[in-house]
This record gives sequence, structure tokens and C-alpha cells, in this order.
Amino acid sequence: MIAAGADLVLAFPTYSYALAPGENRERTSRGTWDCADKAKAAGLRMFVVWGPKLFPFGDAGLELLTRAAQGKRVQLGPAGEMGVVDALLPF
Repeated sequence: MIAAGADLVLAFPTYSYALAPGENRERTSRGTWDCADKAKAAGLRMFVVWGPKLFPFGDAGLELLTRAAQGKRVQLGPAGEMGVVDALLPF
């Protein structure tokens, strides 16, 4: 997906990006986060879906979400996040 130059990348992790030191990483979302890191490094628009929120992961994603929020007259949260419903509705 990254090498093909996707227009948009969505990640649906089940564990947070940073785990506590020494925490067992065996059943974490390390493959999901690795893909997210690679998409961010490639400059792709990358978003993380975490619960009911859509978080930008990198500058390209933040720029797109900011433009969408302005067009929809919705305010982004403190981490640049937007509600998934707000992001998907056409108005």
C-alpha cells in the first residue's frame, strides 16, 4: 500500500502507539503502527481511527483534516482530531 502510493491510509489499531516500558508487545498493534509510520514518512495522508475519533498522523493528514473542518465549520480537537461521523458526512 505504501509503495503503491495510496491516496489515503486509515489505521485501526487495537493498542496505543506507546506502551509502558516492559509491557508485553506480543499481542499489540505493532504491524498497524509500522504501516502508519511508513505512510507518514512517505508523506501520505494518514489517519488513525481510535474509537469515535479520527486522528491525523503526520502533516499531510492534519492539512486535509483542517481543510475538511473549515469547510464543514467543525472545530478540531486539541490533538487535531475530528469525530468520525463529522469527517464522513458530506456537510
